Amino acid sequence: MCPACCLWRRLQDRINRTFSEQLERILKEAQQQGMDPVGFGLRYRAMHADEQEWEDWKAAYPDAGIRADVQVTLEGSGLID
Repeated sequence: MCPACCLWRRLQDRINRTFSEQLERILKEAQQQGMDPVGFGLRYRAMHADEQEWEDWKAAYPDAGIRADVQVTLEGSGLID
């Protein structure tokens, strides 16, 4: 693998890790404030019509684990020759 390719790969890995960490932090902060910016609750509600299940979801959501996995692909440097 060429040196430039190794640099691109390391940069891409770092961006993936940084974006994943930042997104997790934002989602956890929103979760602690009782917000659901992604719409997990809407999806759950659509799949579980029972009112008790919905109440269980609302009680469980504030403590639910959230993990983000961002995958960025760098395709070019943007430099013009």
